[in-house]
Amino acid sequence: MKKILAILLSLALIFTLAACGNNDGEVNNGETDEGQETEETEQTPANTAETIINGLTGTTYELILDSVSSVPVDEGITKFKDLVEEYSSGTITLKQKSDNGEADAVERLQKTIDGETDICIGTADGFAKVIKDLHLFDVYYLFRSSDEIYDVALDSDLIEDLEAAFEEEGLKCLSLWGNGFRELTTNKKKVKKVSGLKGLKIATTKGSVNKAAWKALGAKPVYMDLGERAEAISKGEIAGQECDMEALVNNDFQSTEKYCIMTDHAYSPYVVVMNLEKFNSLSEVQQNAITEAMAYAGKYQLDRCELYMDYIEGVIEKSQIEVITLTDKSKASFTKKTYKKTKEKAKKLMDDPWIVDSIEKKLETYRKANADKDD
Repeated sequence: MKKILAILLSLALIFTLAACGNNDGEVNNGETDEGQETEETEQTPANTAETIINGLTGTTYELILDSVSSVPVDEGITKFKDLVEEYSSGTITLKQKSDNGEADAVERLQKTIDGETDICIGTADGFAKVIKDLHLFDVYYLFRSSDEIYDVALDSDLIEDLEAAFEEEGLKCLSLWGNGFRELTTNKKKVKKVSGLKGLKIATTKGSVNKAAWKALGAKPVYMDLGERAEAISKGEIAGQECDMEALVNNDFQSTEKYCIMTDHAYSPYVVVMNLEKFNSLSEVQQNAITEAMAYAGKYQLDRCELYMDYIEGVIEKSQIEVITLTDKSKASFTKKTYKKTKEKAKKLMDDPWIVDSIEKKLETYRKANADKDD
């Protein structure tokens, strides 16, 4: 009887996933081609297995977020929650648990490694203290555009390259999600080229790679939590700070700083991980439900992230802060000062430094292909 039920379950999920396969993953942003608002509609798979699995016990997963609040991450979670429940015919549900910032990224990741929680999300730079190969994203100017991030940095091949590093810690990497490039803000000095940073105290995240980068640019890097920076700026203790675009607005730096310099110097994606033992304990049908739901939710989150970054840029442009876009020549100088130095530092910290070389080759091929298209 159990064997028959398993066969019925497998067939039902295949029909469910096939029904969803017709949805190409495009996001309806609530507007028609004419710009008029319309009700968002999305096709979702029909729950054809419901009548034959109501005797099964569901499993609840606690999904813990990184302490930095993120709108596109929350939207990705909602999409994943809905889809994984649908694809698993209700045998998997998600319970979102927040620690209200009481634990840092490493502590939250450790809880997932220990099995206290099942899934968690955090930034690559936060998790790199444990997953050393994530120092890949500490290399300044490794990625030069959002297209390179979406098409090369967050693809499935990179997740496969990182797989061994996660498995060694008892984790499965489910996806890499979009975030935003890190930018520089200053209060008194308008920085348009590298020489403008000489002697400036710049608050940055903790890490030897960041420290080396800003020293190479002539600045004086100071480690400081995001929450401490506004007061330090007002007291003149620091001349500026660097962070991703969403953190910039969430911490209201556009009201305390005078200049936002679009350096685009680094990109730290969100990393979605699951306890490997828990994942392996699931049935094949349930594992497929998780991976299929995450594949769709990941694409959806990237779309939402791109839209949200446009919104963030709009908020900054409408504020008192002056946005400075570096010339190609200036950005080339920033790159020259930091790229090789941060690559060398990051590779020394990584367990598998060859991953950097692999990404560089992919980027070279990608840039050549796109240059040919432009020509």
